[in-house]
Amino acid sequence: MKISLKISIIIFLLLPVFIFAKGEIIINEIAWMGQKDSYSHEWIEFYNTTDKAMSLKNWKLKISKTEIPLKGILEANSYYLMERNSDSIVDNQKADVIFKKAFNNKGEIIVLINEQGQEIDKIDCSLGWFSGDNKTKQTMERINPLSNGNDKANWQNSENENGTPKEKNSAGTKKEEAKSEGTIPNANNTVTAKKENQDSQLPISTKTYFVAGIIAIFSAGSVLKIKKSYNKQ
Repeated sequence: MKISLKISIIIFLLLPVFIFAKGEIIINEIAWMGQKDSYSHEWIEFYNTTDKAMSLKNWKLKISKTEIPLKGILEANSYYLMERNSDSIVDNQKADVIFKKAFNNKGEIIVLINEQGQEIDKIDCSLGWFSGDNKTKQTMERINPLSNGNDKANWQNSENENGTPKEKNSAGTKKEEAKSEGTIPNANNTVTAKKENQDSQLPISTKTYFVAGIIAIFSAGSVLKIKKSYNKQ
């Protein structure tokens, strides 16, 4: 009985590590194919979905086995740009971080990790990129910033050659497929909730954590009752 109680407590304490951290900053666009002027002009963009600025000190981006340290402040509802090898790759946009790792055209696993080692966003394209075109240099754009980034259906080819670095995503080539249950993404990378749910919207991670926390508490309580009953016998 004591072991069961300890397990319940451990699960409750670890819930924030596995659930609460998800989804505030997301991987938003990837130029894995480079740009028209050079295949090596690769870049990746993040988006802050919250209304608060967030520090990326001690964060890192993992591209397969390569870890790239991040830095700086990502302002509320703003973009963060990583350029490969040079800050001159993207015209009129300053890079927040320069990296050297080249994207494999056959695909990569990309993971965004915060200062506590928690996975904030993950895209498993190890079997091939979800979107993007190496010939036309259309980037891989995320459709809905609040939907699962590891869902292939949540990505599209950019409508624009060379993509939209540090700008709102294009209408893309999957505009008619962009609707998802409860949310409708738009070109500004914002999400409009169903009207009846607007006043009760919480981040999915917070809702999950709350419910899971209640379950863990009740589980611990049940174990305690069983333990007391057992001791009386």
